[in-house]
Amino acid sequence: MYKDGFGYDATIKRTQDQSTITINGEIFILKKHIYLGGGSNTRGTIVRIVVKPGGTKEYAIKDAWRQSTREPEGDVLKYTTECLRDVWGDLPPKVAVYYNHQDLDTAKSIRKGLKPNGEEPDISHLVMSTVGKRITEYADLRQLLLVLRDALEGLELLFEIGILHRDISINNIIIEPTGHGVIIDLDYAVYTQDLLDGLEKPASYGDWTIHGDWCFGRQ
Repeated sequence: MYKDGFGYDATIKRTQDQSTITINGEIFILKKHIYLGGGSNTRGTIVRIVVKPGGTKEYAIKDAWRQSTREPEGDVLKYTTECLRDVWGDLPPKVAVYYNHQDLDTAKSIRKGLKPNGEEPDISHLVMSTVGKRITEYADLRQLLLVLRDALEGLELLFEIGILHRDISINNIIIEPTGHGVIIDLDYAVYTQDLLDGLEKPASYGDWTIHGDWCFGRQ
């Protein structure tokens, strides 16, 4: 769509030389697309590798449509990163690391006030410090086994802070640059306590008490 027109996402700017994405006022330069979700009944997920202007460190930005009634994945991942920071130390993390996120009200930001019949979806921009390649691109059998071990440890860490991932597949385990495995995509995560209580709902960052960098439980 044309600039500032119906259906235009103003966070993305394109010129002849480059494309930029602005998340909460911070500018990133697009390097390449690494994932484009297909199908007519999907969330339209797109994953891009980006860098900051003048920088070389790579970040991953995940764009996806989200039901407005669901907790933003960015909130869940932010909670997870803050809880597990002390556990990781200098070791490669076993769960994707949060950097920033922004969720847009599509009726206000993209649809120019036009509201659909039924539930209004939002579009989510999630920035992660973790980048990697698909698990299917493992170098040899030994690396594959190590990546799967790391993924299991990541799931265990999530469970220890009260989160059940619920969406494990070959699309949600990546190999980061040092060769270790990382769990990604917390869109369908839930609190284990909510499952025990029979109240299934998305994990919410605000419902937990954080002491320093470790979470001891819900308020």
